Amino acid sequence: MSGYDWVHALISDISPPTFVAGMLAALSIFAFYSFIYGEKSRKHFKRRMADVKENRAQLRASLTSRSDKGEQPSKINSSNIRAMREKGLMDRAVEKLNLAEKANDSDLKLRLARAGLRRDSDVVRFVFLRIALPLLFALAAAGLYALLLAKSGGFKPVLAVCFGLVGGIFGFLQPSMRIDGIAAKRKKEIIQHWPDALDLLTICVESGMSIEQAFNKVAEEMEDGAVTLAEELKFTTAELSYLGDRRRALENLALRTDAPAVKAVVSALVQADKYGTPVASALRVISAEGRFDRLAAAEAKAAALPAKLTVPMMVFFLPVLFIVILGPSILQVMDL
Repeated sequence: MSGYDWVHALISDISPPTFVAGMLAALSIFAFYSFIYGEKSRKHFKRRMADVKENRAQLRASLTSRSDKGEQPSKINSSNIRAMREKGLMDRAVEKLNLAEKANDSDLKLRLARAGLRRDSDVVRFVFLRIALPLLFALAAAGLYALLLAKSGGFKPVLAVCFGLVGGIFGFLQPSMRIDGIAAKRKKEIIQHWPDALDLLTICVESGMSIEQAFNKVAEEMEDGAVTLAEELKFTTAELSYLGDRRRALENLALRTDAPAVKAVVSALVQADKYGTPVASALRVISAEGRFDRLAAAEAKAAALPAKLTVPMMVFFLPVLFIVILGPSILQVMDL
């Protein structure tokens, strides 16, 4: 058979109508999924930027109302903002259960802010889910146990109660686990893109921009590749513009991100603002230290690679190597 005949036979074997239809269906599904995923990412980015604008407007409205009353604009009075919007089912349930004080907990708000949830409705939703999910999961676990074993006659009320308790505990821990997972993911993303943002921030400050302008410019430049960091910088720009205390605005950035690299930059900026030292020189030193730390971390990962590859090589590579080397000899001995 010539080369042309072999290619023709191969094409005729792999090109029946069903195969072509399957390939076209797979490509169509892939294209549709890519389009939907891209649209979802764009909508998600627009929604997060809209949330930042809304938080900025709420911050300005809250501080304006406090200044009109003669109060010091040190903290955001979120209860006034919550009173301006229509109360929903969760709000009414939280009020009926006397959990409004829990919804105003500053530690809880900080925890949710680290997960990107800054709205008052997010706090109310979290408190409501901490109450509703345990009951829902407990009833679901006990009901599923009763449904599976009721017909067989092996139903025991004690086991149903135990399953209900396990489901209730899982439902109680589910919101916290979800929030902690989102916060850890955001922190990892911020740490990954912070050195690049610090370099851009240093360039902006050295060019003569103020801290507010530099933060805003860096956020605009990093909107496409680092949405989470751009969101935090945008919100920090709003706080620097409307809060009376610049130190508090910078410290809020360190608290929300919970990243050591961000805390170091915030400390340098606070010290520079307090003692009047040049901000550009401090940022330049921290940027150089950040690049050194990134190089040291990369070298540490490279040094740890042989130790991490030992077990996979012993489990996956060496058995195959022994089979290839010793297999022919074993077959020859068996033939003899």
